[in-house]
Amino acid sequence: MALEWVNPRYESWRLTWKELVTDLFYVGVGYTFLRIVNSYIGSDAVIDFIQSYFHFDKVMWFLVLPLLVQAFIISFIFDFGQYWMHRGMHTWYPLWLPHSVHHYVTQLNINKGAVGNPTELFLIGLGLGGFFDFLPRAVLLAGAMSMAIGEYQHINVRFNTPRWWRYLFNTTEHHSLHHAQDYEATCSNYASVYIFIDRMFGTCVDGEAELLGTEGGRRLTISEQMTYPFTNGWRYYKRKVKKMTKQWFGTKARQ
Repeated sequence: MALEWVNPRYESWRLTWKELVTDLFYVGVGYTFLRIVNSYIGSDAVIDFIQSYFHFDKVMWFLVLPLLVQAFIISFIFDFGQYWMHRGMHTWYPLWLPHSVHHYVTQLNINKGAVGNPTELFLIGLGLGGFFDFLPRAVLLAGAMSMAIGEYQHINVRFNTPRWWRYLFNTTEHHSLHHAQDYEATCSNYASVYIFIDRMFGTCVDGEAELLGTEGGRRLTISEQMTYPFTNGWRYYKRKVKKMTKQWFGTKARQ
């Protein structure tokens, strides 16, 4: 945060007290409410259930791999799942509804990854990394690597990312383009850590954007962020049902 004050990437992204209070609210939600929910119905609960019924002796070969290789494989598996979850949120409207709230952020900073509707934050947090809990050091290292790269893609710090790094990992440049006001640009750069996953599937776009957000950069209040997916979903499906009803009765009348 100190670097963001001293050497901001864009002045328009400079952190204000209003932004800071909002961001800290979502960080608090993530460390309290979402953790409790995840322990009951999230990936932790699902993994515990599966592990109680199956034996994983066949993956014991994983133990002889070097620690860095173990950490990379764990983080890659998690990010591969994140890629498809995130891509689904941009291509299937029911998933886009909760995710769209996150695209109303108008700046990037170190805490912005925590901002969003709790439903979306729960979904994006689902993963299979917990299957490797028999490798605590590798899981810890994988988490540290992913967190460091994830924080870097959100920070508002002026720094020219090396070309080799941009080719392999998601960066502030990539993520700013994903949050651009241009809708077509947002349908790219879905991976959370390894941008080469996007390159594999043709969804990587290299570039950078300063103007972020949706609806011309309109900022949602916390109350709007909490209710937006439900109110917008209700209006959308209400219009859809009304249209289908009119078409159905119109067809009946012509018959």
